[in-house]
Amino acid sequence: MFWLSAACGVEAPAPWRPDVVFIMIDTARADHLGPFTDEDPTPTAFLDRLAAQSVVFENAWAAATCTAPSTASVFTGLIPPRHGVEGNLLGLTRDRRPDETVREFVSSVELVALPGSVRTLTEHLADAGYQTIGVGANPNFCEALGFSRGFDLFSEHSYRDAEAMAVELRRLSQELQPDQPTFTYLHYMDPHVPYQQRHPWCPHETPRGCRSICRYRSEIAYLDSQLERLFDEMGWLEDTLVVVVTDHGEEFGDHGDVMHRYSVHQELARAGLLISVPGVAPRRTALPAHHTDLLPTVLELLDLPQPTTLDGFALLSALDAKPDLDRPLLTCRAKKGAQLWGLTIGEWRLLQEEPSGAAELYDIGRDPRELRDLASQRPEVLARLQERLAHIQSKIRPVPREHVTVDLSEALNEDLLNLGYAGDDEDDE
Repeated sequence: MFWLSAACGVEAPAPWRPDVVFIMIDTARADHLGPFTDEDPTPTAFLDRLAAQSVVFENAWAAATCTAPSTASVFTGLIPPRHGVEGNLLGLTRDRRPDETVREFVSSVELVALPGSVRTLTEHLADAGYQTIGVGANPNFCEALGFSRGFDLFSEHSYRDAEAMAVELRRLSQELQPDQPTFTYLHYMDPHVPYQQRHPWCPHETPRGCRSICRYRSEIAYLDSQLERLFDEMGWLEDTLVVVVTDHGEEFGDHGDVMHRYSVHQELARAGLLISVPGVAPRRTALPAHHTDLLPTVLELLDLPQPTTLDGFALLSALDAKPDLDRPLLTCRAKKGAQLWGLTIGEWRLLQEEPSGAAELYDIGRDPRELRDLASQRPEVLARLQERLAHIQSKIRPVPREHVTVDLSEALNEDLLNLGYAGDDEDDE
């Protein structure tokens, strides 16, 4: 790949390290991105071009269906029940009493952050000599939850569009050394609510009469155009290891709801994933892939040591072996003492809630949109997947939890509410 082998008895020269660019696209459904759908035309001309020089994973799944836990799995290589980050920051929605001060109303919340006992992808690359820069537009990608660890330069925001993200990246990049490899992580928020009308992709005069999915797709097209400008400006299409991944999808009434609430259905759980590697031939693969695979994949490509406690594995080396198409992949979602589990094995998906025990079964080979629950018709398959899930759960060994207190300032609370992160007795988004 990228490394240089040492001759016997001769000290090897320092290995060449390519720049690494990691693009996280928040709330982007895989089936609305050109590289992962047969739909024509698609709103992602640039990603389509990038996919033509990349390894495209057609069967990738998210670790969770909300931002903080899924991104934590990307950074640690662990599933949410192990790293402990199981929820997002949530805005307060109750009415403020007349005698209640802002400080009393906007209280602090206790959450679980990235575990300090687990080294993140950023820390691994920093140890290898990379200068590291992270810019995020989702308030959950924040220092308070531990995502800044290992970054030399870190900029967190409640929302910035792709153009503002590029401005911030350029500003911070002035502090980088040109002769040192760089790890750049960009967490884009554009497809997230509130959906903006982006012209010319959403041509309506006003949002009235315009379906939200039209504005949503215009956000994706806008982001795609901004990525093209940034990649061309930064020269990232050559000699750069590029990862593009989504943290989770979005629902538009597919299963009776909108946005990304308490669900692990495929429209939220499928992930878009492509990896562009200099010297590696482009291809498309049905190899089962998962958020937890990204840390070991990047480390392997850079010939860096692999942690032994990961839940994922290096994807590109697995391409040359006989793929395990029945590899079990977990997608999780927690809510107020309840837990949703999505278990994907081959063409079967089990959706199970605990402690209620409610379960659904889908044959995603024949029913990719999960519209026909087969739990009552295929009890033998249901029992087999439930047994497999119970076995996996019995093997989960959580790492020590990192509890933190986050102060919800008035401004942050308002931003969280505007972005749909509302906490109440009924839902957590």
